[in-house]
Amino acid sequence: MVIHNYFKRLLFVICNILFIISLSGQTQNSAYSDTSTSVPIGNLLNRVSQKHSIKFFYNPEWFIGKKFPIAISDLPLDECLLRIRRLSGYMCVTLDKSYVFVPFESALIKQTEHDNSSITVIGNLTEYGRYSKAIFSGKMIDGKSGEPLVGATFLIDKINIALTTDKNGAFSVIVPVGEYEVKCSYMGYENDVKKVKVVSNGSANIELFEKSVHLEEVVISAEKAESNVTRTQMSIVKLTSKTIKELPVSLGEKDIIKSFTLMPGIQSVGEFGTGFNVRGGGSDQNLILVEDVPLFNSSHIFGLTSSINPDNVVDATLLKAGIPAQYGERTSSLLDIHMGSTNTNTLRVKGGIGLLNSRLTVETPLLNNKMFVQLGGRTSYSDWLLQQMPDKDLMNSSASFYDVNGLLTYNINSHNKITLFAYRSNDKFGFGGTVNYLYSNRLASFKWNHFFSKKLSGSFMAGMSQYEYHKDEMDTMQLPYANKIKSLLDYYKIKFNINWLPTEAHNINIGIDAINYNVNPGTQTPDGALSIIKPLQIDKEKGAEFAFYISDDYSLSKKFNLELGLRCTDYMILGTANIYSYDPALPRSTTSITQVNSYGEGKIIQKYPKLEPRVSIKYSLNEVSSVKFSYNRINQ
Repeated sequence: MVIHNYFKRLLFVICNILFIISLSGQTQNSAYSDTSTSVPIGNLLNRVSQKHSIKFFYNPEWFIGKKFPIAISDLPLDECLLRIRRLSGYMCVTLDKSYVFVPFESALIKQTEHDNSSITVIGNLTEYGRYSKAIFSGKMIDGKSGEPLVGATFLIDKINIALTTDKNGAFSVIVPVGEYEVKCSYMGYENDVKKVKVVSNGSANIELFEKSVHLEEVVISAEKAESNVTRTQMSIVKLTSKTIKELPVSLGEKDIIKSFTLMPGIQSVGEFGTGFNVRGGGSDQNLILVEDVPLFNSSHIFGLTSSINPDNVVDATLLKAGIPAQYGERTSSLLDIHMGSTNTNTLRVKGGIGLLNSRLTVETPLLNNKMFVQLGGRTSYSDWLLQQMPDKDLMNSSASFYDVNGLLTYNINSHNKITLFAYRSNDKFGFGGTVNYLYSNRLASFKWNHFFSKKLSGSFMAGMSQYEYHKDEMDTMQLPYANKIKSLLDYYKIKFNINWLPTEAHNINIGIDAINYNVNPGTQTPDGALSIIKPLQIDKEKGAEFAFYISDDYSLSKKFNLELGLRCTDYMILGTANIYSYDPALPRSTTSITQVNSYGEGKIIQKYPKLEPRVSIKYSLNEVSSVKFSYNRINQ
């Protein structure tokens, strides 16, 4: 009876203790009974700490003003920490049994160091040994945004299992229980290796992070302002597409050829002329090349503006001295103009309206940027200026011109490139309604560049240039003297060049070129039935020029450079022609002719072989100073 009363009392005490503990637990959790509320980070982590018996460390200043749904604490620990990271932008790194919140970048480093030794348990440890196989499932997600990675690769080499994630980034595989290394990869993301221990059916989310690409040092270099100091070539003036945009504007547009007259050693032939004189040479002693063919008349409207549309030029280089051996034909200077654009990847239309003319250029890539086409043109409307002049003859005068050009560049492959170029210009000027002047230029060229290797390349060029001049004179008061004058110059050229770099110290150019000239100095014919002018034809002339050249730009040392070149030319006067010999004691006339030598079509009348040595020397005094010397011998 005593024992029975003892057990009754003991049971009563235990019930009271359990009731007090239950009330204590309800009081403790009452603050979180509403799972829809949001709380500061401290309250949330306190609840998670009590639930999982872990400790958190963080900087409270990072979470000022941020609140989190209290319901997050009821999720599994991994999912809870993932939600906190997405909402706050801070990651949680595990150190032993402590969890530390750190910035995202630091977390990547900590996580990498920690993952080498950590093992993720898949399933319930209390079920370890109960199953021989288990289902391992989960998702691969972007570690920064949490977005699923579709088509990510999941690989376990130990048991030869490989699969990819579905459209939700999920995967599922049946594996024998045990420890594995899971290799995870996704294009554009860092590869990751996870150590897992599969004990029963379970899941885990795998985070991958975008790949950081470490590039080697990249050095971007351009032509420095001191290039006149460092290169062997002397007396060179170069305009690029950038500097062309900065040229001064004349009559509404930029004039490339006139702009060179602002440079030292170059003078204009006059206020209204595009010709120029270089160090005392004549304007006809300048070789103007447009895409490697000569332009014989470089002006419109008798020198008011140049024949070159500035919108179509990619660069222009003027050599006043030290001309390399690969160039000849003129004795004073070389102006080399290249058409094209720095923009070869997108369609572009540009143009302008000036006082004298308007211009329009269209550029576009084709065939997946392997081909580039440029079309440009200009036309004038300058008659209105003449009509404003007080002079009667000028008011009855007219002036107009146009020019069109096209360029096609085709990059066949890394070893071959083809360029086609065509140009046409036409000028017409009428004075007082009695005299009309007409002249035109026609240019065309074909170039093929081939790269045999990194040290050996070659180029072939075939081109033509034609200049035609007309003069019509018809005065209604003097119809018997109305006449027409016409002259014509045809130029055809082929050129082959080899560039060879046997060593870093040598740059060798070897080539040949051939030129054919057909000249009609002038033909005069009557204009109208009342004209008494007799037809007159000045004898036509033909010529041919052949040249072979070789040059070597040799770096003897860091300070001393030497460029040696030799050009061998042979100019020939060709028939058909009659060559007369005269009595030296008598004035030249038909009566003093002593001998007539007739030459048939293409026969050589006279040859003029010449040697043209070229020497350029540069010695560098320091990084900003050098001394140069050059010697040229050129025949024209």
